[in-house]
Amino acid sequence: MIRAGIVGAAGYVGSNLVRLVSEHPQLVLDFVGSSTHSGKRVSDVYAFVQNTELSFSRFDPLDPPNVDVLFMAMPHATSHVWMHHIMEKTDSAVFDLSADFRLNSSDSFEQYYSVPHENPELLDQFSFGIPELFRSDIQAKPHCALAGCFATAMILGLYPLRDQSFIDTIVIDGKTGMSGAGKKVVPTSLYCEVNEAVLPYNTYHHRHVAEVTQVIGRPVVFSPHIVPMDAGILCSSYIRCQSPVTADRIQALYTQHYTACPFVQLVSDVPKTKRVVGTNRCEISIQVYDGQWLIVFVALDNLIKGAAGQAIQSMNIKFGFDETMGLRQ
Repeated sequence: MIRAGIVGAAGYVGSNLVRLVSEHPQLVLDFVGSSTHSGKRVSDVYAFVQNTELSFSRFDPLDPPNVDVLFMAMPHATSHVWMHHIMEKTDSAVFDLSADFRLNSSDSFEQYYSVPHENPELLDQFSFGIPELFRSDIQAKPHCALAGCFATAMILGLYPLRDQSFIDTIVIDGKTGMSGAGKKVVPTSLYCEVNEAVLPYNTYHHRHVAEVTQVIGRPVVFSPHIVPMDAGILCSSYIRCQSPVTADRIQALYTQHYTACPFVQLVSDVPKTKRVVGTNRCEISIQVYDGQWLIVFVALDNLIKGAAGQAIQSMNIKFGFDETMGLRQ
């Protein structure tokens, strides 16, 4: 059995990691870190965990837990400060769900997160965690930085088009449930602010754009919105083409890329968040309008395929398990 630890277990992503790790047939939960719940029994906080006597502990980066795999669900711009301590003191394979090691350049990290990267020499030790696209890197590199939730949806939706010369302009509209904002209480997350409302935010400046341009190699205009649901993401990418395209040609590109990917489903209707929430599945559909416009719809669960589930999927690949093990399709 693989001994697993979780840091940041009180958040929405962290709680899903606790559930997925505790249900995984090849993992044993060995450390659960949370300053919020420190000292409490895990089973008293999360009723879905009944097979452990573990209690929450405070995570000390100078004395990290000795586990085989460490899932880190900390706020952005945190783990880069003390990641070198974990690497010096343990042999843990780290799966970091923050943005601290997603970007190839420390300059890009500072540009988007407004702090200098404390350990840029460690960036090369992390694969970029979208298993459908970077499986060999995940297997080869010692650690993994999981892609952001919106970034996962946008990249999976655009990647088959990455090398196509007919692409001109890409404009993306994104919708996400309230869990994407985390548990921190701010005015924009209050019930009266979000109920029966759709709120755009961070247009042009969303941090996940950095991940998209890094992988796709093209600029995108992205406008995310918060919608009044708990979880789920729907991204609609509107792509202007420099030369005419056909639906059959585009469908063939996507089928070629994703036919062997168990968690990516090309659907004939439109993706629906209700179908993917609670699963590690990503639904994609493509429409061509007048031969000049290509519209790509993508739906996934921001907490599962966009975070905790993708971490488990990547861990499965890293340790040689079936990538679907312990995950709902």
